Amino acid sequence: MKPIIFSTPMVRAILDGRKTQTRRVYNALRQDPYSRGDLLYVKEAWGFCPKCGRVNFRATTKHCTGCDEYIEKWKSSIHMFREDSRITLRVTRVRAQRLQDITEADAMAEGCDGNCGIGYIPAHQAGPLVYHYAQVWESLNAKREYSWDSNPLVWRIEFERVKP
Repeated sequence: MKPIIFSTPMVRAILDGRKTQTRRVYNALRQDPYSRGDLLYVKEAWGFCPKCGRVNFRATTKHCTGCDEYIEKWKSSIHMFREDSRITLRVTRVRAQRLQDITEADAMAEGCDGNCGIGYIPAHQAGPLVYHYAQVWESLNAKREYSWDSNPLVWRIEFERVKP
């Protein structure tokens, strides 16, 4: 099993069944690219309940599911242990493409619904779902060299959720 990190809104989209694709920047130096059939465990923001010690997930709760204690300190998804992950995905298809080749249908499969805030408009002539996706991409990648405008080569990874 390989880890894959998702933001809180994207975890909600996976849980709602709206997210079945993700794009990750292509890295020629990476030795373990995703391939069909791979199982991925989702790393997401999480926290321990200070009262009962139960693991809780930021995407779905603010209070402990065991004792209703408010969770004040959330840990970054980077620090999630495999055994604490609650979501497993199976890769169904992988292909390389340029970031800006995303379609409206792909953006919908990325979990976008067209509702996004006003800000930098990298995809101003695209449809509402691609526009929304461009906003999400920029929020996660613009501080690195992989901005929307740089149109990097990405892996388009399609997946299905493995039900426990």
